[in-house]
Amino acid sequence: WTVLGSSSAPIVPVIMPGTARTVTLASPVSPRGSQLFVGQKLDGAGKPYEVAVANADPLTGLLAQALDLPEGPLRVASFVESGSALSFGDVTPGEGTQAFSVQALGAAYDDAGVFSTVAPTLGTSSSISVGNPVRQASLGIGQIQLTLTGALSASYDSATVIVADVNGVVVTQAVSGSSMVINVPAGSQAAALGGTAVYTVALRAAGHTGTLKWVRAAAPLDLSNGASASATLALP
Repeated sequence: WTVLGSSSAPIVPVIMPGTARTVTLASPVSPRGSQLFVGQKLDGAGKPYEVAVANADPLTGLLAQALDLPEGPLRVASFVESGSALSFGDVTPGEGTQAFSVQALGAAYDDAGVFSTVAPTLGTSSSISVGNPVRQASLGIGQIQLTLTGALSASYDSATVIVADVNGVVVTQAVSGSSMVINVPAGSQAAALGGTAVYTVALRAAGHTGTLKWVRAAAPLDLSNGASASATLALP
């Protein structure tokens, strides 16, 4: 891991020996395709500046790998218009010594989860908890009626349906039975949020031996002006 350099060269990173401080999620976030935001404040009242972000695995809701976090105080300087050299000084984050603000960010249809403060242990890996994003209450909800033909086999013994829009994964749901109903944001207000409410639907089939196969719906499903749509996927 690295720290900032000396006061004469504060932007030059210095490689430090030893084990980095990393974090993982203690439990899956929902929706599972959310993003973990980690930040720090310059004072107790302001909003946190971004330190690190990581996307959760949309199949598990957890981080695919631990997220590295810096150690030590913030180093801050006031901008000087005259062109004089900046004078950096150490500042304790608004969250407290060695602490961060963390938040889960969802899809375009969601309000971000509430901020919480964590202080992961130095030089080791820790698990942290974050509040889940909340789907905006005023959104219309539509249904994707999904028909599954065929059956899972010895080569592919589990499957997950993934519904995504232009911004990324919106919903994941394990395959169960020969038909499924998947709730998604729909209507003009959902479309206006930037997610478009136009969805692609795919099935990810996997086997215990490591086999993997994708099956995709023939066409996108447009729920920007409707409350339901249907698709058929063939299980491998």
